[in-house]
Amino acid sequence: MNRVNNENTGSMNGEPSLIQELGIDPRILDDKKEHTTKKIEYVRSYVEKWLYVWVNNPDIKTITFIDAMTNAGIYLDGELGTATEVCKLFIEFAKQHRDIKFCLFINDCDEARVKACLDVCDYLATDDCPNVHLIYASMDVNDFLEDAATSGKIPRGYGNAVLLFVDPYNARTVHLDAMVQFIKAHYCEVLFNWFSSDLNRNKNDQAIYDCFDGLVVPEGGNATKAVADALRVGDIRYVFSYPFRIVSNVELYQIIFLTPSDKGLEKLKDALWDVFKGAENHRNKGKLRVQQSLFDFDEFEDVRADLYAPDAQELLFEEFQGQEHVKYDTISAFLLERTMLRKAHFNRHVLQPLIDEGKLVKETKVRRNAYSTTTYAFLLP
Repeated sequence: MNRVNNENTGSMNGEPSLIQELGIDPRILDDKKEHTTKKIEYVRSYVEKWLYVWVNNPDIKTITFIDAMTNAGIYLDGELGTATEVCKLFIEFAKQHRDIKFCLFINDCDEARVKACLDVCDYLATDDCPNVHLIYASMDVNDFLEDAATSGKIPRGYGNAVLLFVDPYNARTVHLDAMVQFIKAHYCEVLFNWFSSDLNRNKNDQAIYDCFDGLVVPEGGNATKAVADALRVGDIRYVFSYPFRIVSNVELYQIIFLTPSDKGLEKLKDALWDVFKGAENHRNKGKLRVQQSLFDFDEFEDVRADLYAPDAQELLFEEFQGQEHVKYDTISAFLLERTMLRKAHFNRHVLQPLIDEGKLVKETKVRRNAYSTTTYAFLLP
């Protein structure tokens, strides 16, 4: 595994003993909150699915993950952070795909934390992985993003897959303009932790509005949607936000996902269902007892999909009523972006019920269980 200094030029199963073994100063490490565990699990799940897509694309030569605010890569309990979890995945995939270059960019304004993250990554690389490259910097996140947008250090163009992860501590850190510059410069996907709670608690905090860079949220408007829409630039076509809440059910932050591809959105929804079992948000449980479900996951998934189905049917019909020759991919992309359902639910829980009600018609003769090979007509009510 190769390291490059870029400054101005499975599951989480770490052990506390690793901190001592690597000589990491515990004073630079954070306690890991419950929501942090689920956030890392969510990002890791998506990255793994993202990697399976890209390594099977014969045109892909370089896969890049950028953690713009890395932290130390390990927590006080010895469990790994996002960058180090991705490093594990890169090593695993790199062994099977020697012809693909895997680039992990890590940045944090604290040099000691960057060093700790690099040490953990080196520890994880038990075998020789010449096609895994660690590129590191210790810069302000906005300077890092602006440099990454303009310097040419991030692989770009055809044959490159890029995923940017921006995970600040609050809403007073990352300027939207810096992210916009990066997104415009790269065909990429983005996961951005937007601390909506900061704005909800501090309506007059000028530092937050400074980070908006001129974005105006109307009184009573949805700030998360406004932020997501501001980042819908360049090649970005689809956006999906997932809320994280504390024990009292107050929203803490939302992970905003941006992608040029409906395939990316499809894999994100799979990650959401795998990690959060289809819940509309993650809510910290704290010390509350967690009752064992009477259902296995497949049964529970069907129950939850049944609950989401009526709203999804209504949304879809309202969007396309009276239209003809609507492609399945168009329907799929709409449902992925506007509902909690994942693609595996669409036929049984949305399309077939609308067909049975006489609101939707397949325009070509296909088998009853064939949905993706025909176009659709949405009848007027």
